[in-house]
Amino acid sequence: MVFLVLGSTCNTRTSPTQTNETTPITLTPTTNATLTPTCATTFTLTPTNIPTRTPSPPTLFPTLTFTPEPIVPPPYGIVFRTPEGVWIVKDHGKTELLGNISPEADTVQFCSTGEYILVGTYETSGEWAYSAIEVSTEKQVDLNPGKDQVFCYAEWWPGRCDIIMADVQPWLEVGRYCQSIPAVLDLSSNLSFIGNKASIFSGVHVPSSDGKLVAFTQDAQPWIYRWGIGSQPLTVQSNIFPLINAGFIRPTWSPDNSQVAWLVWGEMNGEWTEGIGIFDLKNNHSLFSYPHQVWAGEFPSYLFWNPHKDYILLDTPDGHMSVLNLDGSEQYSVESAMDPKWSPDGQWLTYALVDNRDRTVYVRSADGEELHKIGPGVPIKWSPESRFILYRKYEASIWMTEVGVWNPERVNLPDDAVIMDWIGLK
Repeated sequence: MVFLVLGSTCNTRTSPTQTNETTPITLTPTTNATLTPTCATTFTLTPTNIPTRTPSPPTLFPTLTFTPEPIVPPPYGIVFRTPEGVWIVKDHGKTELLGNISPEADTVQFCSTGEYILVGTYETSGEWAYSAIEVSTEKQVDLNPGKDQVFCYAEWWPGRCDIIMADVQPWLEVGRYCQSIPAVLDLSSNLSFIGNKASIFSGVHVPSSDGKLVAFTQDAQPWIYRWGIGSQPLTVQSNIFPLINAGFIRPTWSPDNSQVAWLVWGEMNGEWTEGIGIFDLKNNHSLFSYPHQVWAGEFPSYLFWNPHKDYILLDTPDGHMSVLNLDGSEQYSVESAMDPKWSPDGQWLTYALVDNRDRTVYVRSADGEELHKIGPGVPIKWSPESRFILYRKYEASIWMTEVGVWNPERVNLPDDAVIMDWIGLK
């Protein structure tokens, strides 16, 4: 069976209409598990001298000249939306509708086995609605977080087709939300919170790739949920994180799930500062690196750990992109970069730059040594095996290029197609 999930960020709305009460859910890997918090884990924190590094310029390979060929069929597994509905590309470029999914859907996700699809739709009321669809029967189950609560950031629990993770925002009063709290629910909408509902500041959950751990922010501090054990805070020492009222946000996991990095922000030496805090959960060791001044009130940066290498991508709101080593030294940086995306195998990074007032797609090796200028447009999505990347030109047509060949090809998809996912199921 297959379910589709659609989702996005949370938004303020008028009073809720849900009336059903919350039913607790017990999470069990093999036996019944409880969500009982345990005592805090104290880390041994060691200051680190941040080395400096002068990156060498990358080798820019010349843009290929080619004679345009006929439009190529779309590769297998692309999921896209048109005004007629949501489609999936099957063998030999053939497309078929995915059940009765509304063309109003904003997000779709297949679970790990492809049995269910999680579908998310942003409604005119200002809230997100989610449903799970069984692929074989097209049976749809509407997911409800319970009375006076709304969903955002819903996704399948890694490796599971029966458990969904989401951030739930309970109502404090009419027209006002508290911060979102990480929670889990099954396909019957039985709900259980991972975080504390009384938290004054929580953040988006980020699961480890093996589904055993979840990193999230609670009361502006880093927390970890362990499957079958419960949630606990990561205690840090102020002499290692020399920020006044340090807060932690937007965690990202290392490839082996033994380390997790948070964006850390606060005041240092009278200046608003952000940096990176890395927690080694295996060796109980932490470090703080790459402190840099930002404007007070500026929207925080994003962190993305390379899926297979010890590089962390820091993407700032003003378009400054830095690829960092774990000690905080800079591998390379790019100004005015937009939409950066690691390839699933961690070998490549794609992004867009503004060239002569138009955006141009570039693909760069993870270490920064190799650079390819692909052509005008904006990157959309990597294929699951990292062989192809889709991008959209400004005349709305969708193109792709193959890694190692770098020959742009127009894809036979409607110009109004909105790419939603690219799955590896077959």
